[in-house]
This record gives sequence, C-alpha cells and structure tokens, in this order.
Amino acid sequence: MQINLTDREMELLRRLLNTESKNDRCTGEQAEVYENIIMKIDKRMSLKRL
Repeated sequence: MQINLTDREMELLRRLLNTESKNDRCTGEQAEVYENIIMKIDKRMSLKRL
C-alpha cells in the first residue's frame, strides 16, 4: 500500500512513532515496526533532499 504524505506530515508521523516506540506499554514487536517505518521515512526524506 502506498500513502502519499507531505514532508510536514512525514516529520510529525516520525516524531509520534519515535515517542510511541519509547512508551513503556509498547511491545518489542510494536517498537520494531515503528522503527522500520521511521527508517523508511528517513530514507524517503533524504532522497527528497537530493
């Protein structure tokens, strides 16, 4: 599935996921998924800057 987000939306989503992955109630599996999404956002944003 492809979702098109603005740079601002991606940045806010990244911050939210980063905060959630550090939440005490977050399971290891959830944290792993969040970190994978963060890596994808980072990759996309770095490609946009080129």
